[in-house]
Amino acid sequence: AVLCWRYWEPFAKLTYGAYLSHPVVIQIFYYSQWQYMSYQNWNMMYFFIAHVVCAYSFAALAYLLVEKPCMNLEPLVIKKIITTVARLRGRPPPDLGGH
Repeated sequence: AVLCWRYWEPFAKLTYGAYLSHPVVIQIFYYSQWQYMSYQNWNMMYFFIAHVVCAYSFAALAYLLVEKPCMNLEPLVIKKIITTVARLRGRPPPDLGGH
């Protein structure tokens, strides 16, 4: 019941982007360290939260700058392809319910 809440929808849209970006976030963090790290419970929790926030921030940025604009262009491109194919076949284009 908890996982069906609408609250999770934005995170569901960003999950794949966070999955793709988290190795980069981890490598940038660990390769930029100047000294050895001490592995304690609080440090690990801090690193985990920081990596999750960074990965989801990058995923949100990628969603807003790449994925969403492409989703807006997709119906226009598909409509143009369907119209072109219909014209090449010598048939009238189907009514796609566009504006």
